[in-house]
Amino acid sequence: MSYDLIIIPREPGQDWDDALEAAEQADDEELAEANPAVWARIAARVRELLPDAVDHGDELDDEATGIQVECWGAEAAVSAPYWHTGATAERVMALMYEAAEIVAEETGLHAYDPQTGQTVEPEHLAAATALYDATAASIGNGNR
Repeated sequence: MSYDLIIIPREPGQDWDDALEAAEQADDEELAEANPAVWARIAARVRELLPDAVDHGDELDDEATGIQVECWGAEAAVSAPYWHTGATAERVMALMYEAAEIVAEETGLHAYDPQTGQTVEPEHLAAATALYDATAASIGNGNR
């Protein structure tokens, strides 16, 4: 079980429900491998946040936080398991939001937090953190 941020195409004026439906219906050809040059920029920038993240070509994994960044060309995601509570949860969520913003900037896609129903933006971070922290606490996961 993880907290997931999704990064997908979204047209100007398109609501998130329509964008999510369009992304879900995209055929597999659109979910090809990420452009290697774009992925290299994403990986370099995310590794400034998560220097120990391991690069698997279209996926970065950070063992300490559990944060995973994936990119499939027309879609991407940033996720973390519900391992953390308290101050560590705050740090993990801030890193996730920063990573999602990097992916969105580099790909031209748009980042969405389906747990809060909001665009990934700094003003929504507190609500996302509260939800993450409460969920981690409710399933009995403490700081790892």
